[in-house]
Amino acid sequence: MALAKDGKEVDSKVVTPSSDPADRASNYMYKVDIGSEKDVPIIVAHVQSVFRSAESDLATVDGIFQVSDSAESVEEGEIHGKMKVESLADDGITMQNDGSISLGRNRIIEIMENLKIEVADNVDRLMAPTATKVGEGLTMTLNVPAAVVNKTVLISTKSGSETLSGVQISVDGKNIGTTDASGSVSYIPKNTGTFDVVAKKSGYNDRKASLVVRTAAEAAAQAAIEQANVTLANRLTINVPSQVSKGENFLITVVEGINQTPVEGADIFFDDESIGATSDRGTLTYSANATGEHILKAQKDGFNDTIRKILVTSSLKVISLNVPEKASAGQEIKITASVQNAGKETDSRKFDLKVNDSVVDSKNLTVKPGENATVTFSYKPKEPGSYRFGLDDQVKKVNVEKAQSSTWLIALIIVLLIAIGAGYYLYTTGDLEKIKRRLQGR
Repeated sequence: MALAKDGKEVDSKVVTPSSDPADRASNYMYKVDIGSEKDVPIIVAHVQSVFRSAESDLATVDGIFQVSDSAESVEEGEIHGKMKVESLADDGITMQNDGSISLGRNRIIEIMENLKIEVADNVDRLMAPTATKVGEGLTMTLNVPAAVVNKTVLISTKSGSETLSGVQISVDGKNIGTTDASGSVSYIPKNTGTFDVVAKKSGYNDRKASLVVRTAAEAAAQAAIEQANVTLANRLTINVPSQVSKGENFLITVVEGINQTPVEGADIFFDDESIGATSDRGTLTYSANATGEHILKAQKDGFNDTIRKILVTSSLKVISLNVPEKASAGQEIKITASVQNAGKETDSRKFDLKVNDSVVDSKNLTVKPGENATVTFSYKPKEPGSYRFGLDDQVKKVNVEKAQSSTWLIALIIVLLIAIGAGYYLYTTGDLEKIKRRLQGR
């Protein structure tokens, strides 16, 4: 178990269960020297049980006792609240109260100065003594600038607007000197990192701060960041997707400075229409129902306004495009596309059919949320060749062949018509029968 004071470890011990099989509990004890007394236990933790495995350790602490490590002098006969100092001895101080003390349910009874007895709000009248130590010194300020390793840094103190001399300064528990008439003390850090600085002076409350020590390169980089942050101070930035779908919720974030600090209470406008203000996280959720390019604007008192463009697209998406594999020049081609509404509202928009990247036809389509619909186009290619048909991001190619010539068919039809006409003429004039007899006579 480890004990930390103000975040810094001051003690650690291995806790071992008691050898008594009936009670395996044990105690963790922290002792210090107070005045002339040695090894005074000021913190005791009662460890009810300890469990250890290959993966984790567990200690159950069910009680903690703690007293102050600052001693105060007392004299016999002194009156402290309801208590009188009766006697002083090496093994303790005897104090006695005048009369009885009533321990009422859910009450706090003043005993002496900062010592009280608190009674629980239950029928068992459970109670515990409590003590509060309140500092009564004057206030001082401690200024600890960032430092560069192996470079002198001045640590200074003030009381109000006046410099404060004679203040003892320690860094990570080591005394580095006292402040001079200018209220400062110089220090040369030898290592990088973050160190605790404590300022103490009789009659004043202690002050604490952190000393950050960097390398020269790190300090230069940090200075550049801080300068950039000053440049960007009071300047809002809108973070938002560049493109969203109609009816889709999207997050608007407003920040300021190079550190991208969230800005609470920034008013947001969508095409000059107020849509709300950012939360304590600098965010606002919104959904737009108008497609096209729009302007988002953020403004707040004390900051420069900022704008950001956003494109709201339709929730209708072309999921497939169907065209014939082959076609003939001069013949009409049928093009069909399946359109899906991936949004939460009914949506309508225009679909442009492109042939070789040029729009040749347009049609409007309305689709309910979650449903599919079909849009149909027709196109007649004039010349043979490769044609590229496109609808949104769907593209298909069709090889258009040369149309078959019909001249020979027309000639055949003409010949047949002439033959039929000649036969009919010979039949009606009787010449056909004469020709037949001549052929038979041969």
